[in-house]
Amino acid sequence: MVGHRPLALQLVGKGLLNPNKMRRLLDSSSPREVLLDVLMIISDLARMDKGFYEFIHGASILESLRVFLIHEDPNLRAKACSALGNMCRHSSYFYCSLAKHQIVNILIDRCADSDKRTQKFACFAIGNAAYHNDTLYEELRTSIPQLANVLLTAQEDKTKSKCRRCIK
Repeated sequence: MVGHRPLALQLVGKGLLNPNKMRRLLDSSSPREVLLDVLMIISDLARMDKGFYEFIHGASILESLRVFLIHEDPNLRAKACSALGNMCRHSSYFYCSLAKHQIVNILIDRCADSDKRTQKFACFAIGNAAYHNDTLYEELRTSIPQLANVLLTAQEDKTKSKCRRCIK
């Protein structure tokens, strides 16, 4: 969807991010494929443009994302981390909400996830949560040992790159 901004605008305009619709789509009774697709759409919208942040915020999805961060399915954990990372990509818009929903500490834990994709996207999210201002610095301070460990153990250069950016 990232390359199809008119489609994204149309979907948002037709109410895709309506809080009631999001609650139904992200419900634990939804099929796994639906959950993964919705998380990918949220991530794509957030990555595309910070102009979608207000709509994403209005969808009231942070509690659902928090639940997916600790889900048994590693694909759901990775997609939730990716969505959160993209929600912090362009600005600090979501920083206070992340703190309010106690998401940062869970993201820090995901940096040591057994799933390498989840680990990579968690490091990406932590890096973006530290990038725009110091709002989350105190909470993020506890991530330094975790990130240092990823630097020592990660096999993927992109994951290491995200961790280095956080520690600086």
